Amino acid sequence: MNFSIHLDKNTASHLDKFIKGKKVSRNSIITEALRQFLGLTAETTWPAILLDYKAPEELKNFSGFEGARAELLEPQKLDF
Repeated sequence: MNFSIHLDKNTASHLDKFIKGKKVSRNSIITEALRQFLGLTAETTWPAILLDYKAPEELKNFSGFEGARAELLEPQKLDF
């Protein structure tokens, strides 16, 4: 589908600077931006299988990975 859009001078200038030196067209950049925008604004939800998940009792008091950070060993120094 073809249609026209009108950009203010500032936005058009930023677009031109962005694509300068890249092997892409204005059209491809605008199309990708619209795809991302529409994807981000679409209503999304977690699948029901995840929403309905019940953790086993032994995991209910799990402190998470950050809680175990103090138990990590210092990285080894390697001589290359």
